[in-house]
Amino acid sequence: MWTVTDRGPNADAPSDTDEIFLKPDRTPQVVRIRLARGDGVEVVRRIPLRVPHGQTDPVTGRAC
Repeated sequence: MWTVTDRGPNADAPSDTDEIFLKPDRTPQVVRIRLARGDGVEVVRRIPLRVPHGQTDPVTGRAC
């Protein structure tokens, strides 16, 4: 099964249209998981979602 993580915790900014990312270095990922026996989950593969090198992340404003 494939799933996607989120960008981590955020907070409302003073402007109604903005958010503040409390951990801007956290990278969302596409994750392949396998359900194990019982309640277990095994992470099979992680694919980080990143802005290409040399570009600025439009959400966090950080250069990559």
